[in-house]
Amino acid sequence: MGRLRRLAMAGKISQSGIISVGPVQLEQIRRNEEYRSRKIALLEALLKNWQSWRAILEDSGVETLVIGGEEWNFYDMLDGIKELPPRQKQALWLILIEDKRPVDVARAMFVGSKRIVGEMAVQYKDDALAKLVARHDQRKEG
Repeated sequence: MGRLRRLAMAGKISQSGIISVGPVQLEQIRRNEEYRSRKIALLEALLKNWQSWRAILEDSGVETLVIGGEEWNFYDMLDGIKELPPRQKQALWLILIEDKRPVDVARAMFVGSKRIVGEMAVQYKDDALAKLVARHDQRKEG
């Protein structure tokens, strides 16, 4: 017997096909989203200061920074950036680390495209940040 059929027989799926798993904790969902947004903003600020972080590493050997109770390791971040898909890596590196304007990055990324807007590159950068935060959380958990 399939999983959905068992759920339907147990009364957990309504006639409309919606699965009921218990009360929705909207406040918890909001807190998780706020936490994730703050963490992405923190990572973005950290990457904007990548050159300074690298200088600290070279001068004093400090490879892990603790910001807001979160540990960020230079080499873990570098490995995470290397694992990103090419377009995300390019957008992240050029916009945050090299401090290029998103529209200039989009022009470099989409050569030959007739309509280029900076938002094209920003979307790739945002996706990259989300992946790096997810990777960071995954490594922290386990």
